[in-house]
Amino acid sequence: MQYGLDWRFGVTFTVTVPINHELLGQGFLARSAIVMAGIVVCSFPLTCYLPVASGANRFQTLHHLCAVAFFGWMALYVWQTQLVARGQVARHRELGLVGFARTGALIPLGIWMAQRAAQIRLTTGAFQPCEFTWYNLVDITPFAVFMVASILLVMRRKDWHWRLTFVAALCPVASAATRWTFKFPMSPLSLDIFVYLIMDPFLVALSL
Repeated sequence: MQYGLDWRFGVTFTVTVPINHELLGQGFLARSAIVMAGIVVCSFPLTCYLPVASGANRFQTLHHLCAVAFFGWMALYVWQTQLVARGQVARHRELGLVGFARTGALIPLGIWMAQRAAQIRLTTGAFQPCEFTWYNLVDITPFAVFMVASILLVMRRKDWHWRLTFVAALCPVASAATRWTFKFPMSPLSLDIFVYLIMDPFLVALSL
């Protein structure tokens, strides 16, 4: 950013103010994290909140463990992005170990839940009971890959650390958003396409 100053004696000079693109990026992460958390919270009224409140569906303990791990991970992600945006980097690093631990819990729980869901569909005689499971694994795999890469680069490439974590967070967010489509006659492939339609605007915003 440049400013030209013209004094009354006719002396003109330019002051250059450097733009800290990393700080701009952290502001974007903090704002987008709130939007992503909002998508997650608004994604489960039909499949979770209302059935639990009305007692219409009794969920297994694994369902509740996955819910706690997922919502906990998302809440921590929002908190971490806000800390960095406010310049509280030391506090952010202290909570980093908590984030690593929650990531380590969320990945196996997600895989276990996908497998258990297939078993439930098998017992109820659902058509193609394992098809949704494959798509669930497709959602979990990039999350795991991006988070592992983010953790490995946390000290060597901080710029890539936050980018990889952002993309990793999009994977469960987009998957959560598909819960609204479960009441519509859509194939798993259509749901997968819907997932990418949710993710793409965030990725485009990141590249700008």
